Amino acid sequence: MKQIYGHFKVIKPNTEFEDYIASKTNKNSCILSVYGWSVGETYYYAQRRPCTRFFLTNMVVEGWQEEEYRKSILKNPPQAIVYTQSGANLEVARFEREVINLTQIIGQCYQPDSQHTGSSVMYPTLYFPRFSGDRLKVCLQQNVF
Repeated sequence: MKQIYGHFKVIKPNTEFEDYIASKTNKNSCILSVYGWSVGETYYYAQRRPCTRFFLTNMVVEGWQEEEYRKSILKNPPQAIVYTQSGANLEVARFEREVINLTQIIGQCYQPDSQHTGSSVMYPTLYFPRFSGDRLKVCLQQNVF
């Protein structure tokens, strides 16, 4: 949809991916969008809060930040994880080895959404929990490293 104001065209962004996340998650739940360039957009357009105040992983550089990032995610398990390593401007292997092993957590505690499996550059893979409640928290704790 294009609207013209003066000499500028305002184009509504495509938010199908974020709308989908919003439809599959509770308004009060948190989500985790890691790496890539559209992390902030995911939270904003899905209207879901991040599970940690450090929603940009490349800003987690000090030991206390790493500990808080990990504890926040363990305390508030994401109801959706948006995951891609494309566009990450940090050393993903080091982050997942020293801060939190998201690949391991995703593999054991989450399942890929059949409609969003990272088949295009525009959309990363979307994961939803295999378990709920305390069972999900236990799974995260067992797979943090």
